Amino acid sequence: MSSPDQVIISGKVHSPFQHNGVVGYRPIEPPMPVLDKVPLALWSGAPIPVSLWREVLAFFKWSYDTTKSETQVRLFYHFHRGEWRAHAFPQEKNSGMTTKELPDHPNMAADMKAILDDGFTVWGTVHHHCAAQAFQSGTDLSDEQGQAGIHITVGNMDKPEHSIHRALPC
Repeated sequence: MSSPDQVIISGKVHSPFQHNGVVGYRPIEPPMPVLDKVPLALWSGAPIPVSLWREVLAFFKWSYDTTKSETQVRLFYHFHRGEWRAHAFPQEKNSGMTTKELPDHPNMAADMKAILDDGFTVWGTVHHHCAAQAFQSGTDLSDEQGQAGIHITVGNMDKPEHSIHRALPC
């Protein structure tokens, strides 16, 4: 029988059972309270390699020093190989803490297709907040809503030690 370990039916926790050809769910006795909280999620895949993280930070440091503007990269994960990839798609330079990819840029579709055709899945984003502390802004939340993966903000690009904020998938 392939089913979840527990389900909630009419506000009560039930567990699966199978008996004499009958498959179903029965309430757990004594009843378990249903917590009205966000469940904890744990990543079971490979960690982002330190070498890749250093490349992302080096790109952010270069872009901050050069433009004083926010930049971003997308994260990709290959679930069968347990590999990460980061890619900075063409993006417009803004003044300060905004960044926007250029979806109509000729390289955008070709680069995305090549990465996805190699078996990777879009699995998050990383961007920096220039010299400001890392946090998830309202714009970040709106941009990340509905996008799979982890979303990381790096702050304090003007300092030797950066701040980091992460948000899990929405």
